[in-house]
Amino acid sequence: MISLDKWRISSYINCLSQHFSDHKLVTSMAFLIASAKGDDLEFFAPDTDYVAYFDKLEDVKGECSQYVKIFSSYDEKTIRGVSVKLWYYYANKEVKFTDREKKLLSELGIKV
Repeated sequence: MISLDKWRISSYINCLSQHFSDHKLVTSMAFLIASAKGDDLEFFAPDTDYVAYFDKLEDVKGECSQYVKIFSSYDEKTIRGVSVKLWYYYANKEVKFTDREKKLLSELGIKV
């Protein structure tokens, strides 16, 4: 039996993949959504310029239209960059978010 967090994260990634073609962008977005919803982030880790998901994806699809709308207002570099910064922020590293990044986090319901 899969955990609820893995099921939810798979649903984010599968849904976002229908709207965005860049896998690195999609996993960065899924990390941000999972952060906003309080999901377990243990299978996410930063790479050079994005946050990757390192577990098996389940064949589930969820609803993500509210997130597609939010993310569509931001460029790829901002989304990928803020995901990496947020991961390091959670690891108690010092990071500085730009005003645009703070706005995105706020729209997602993430407080920093």
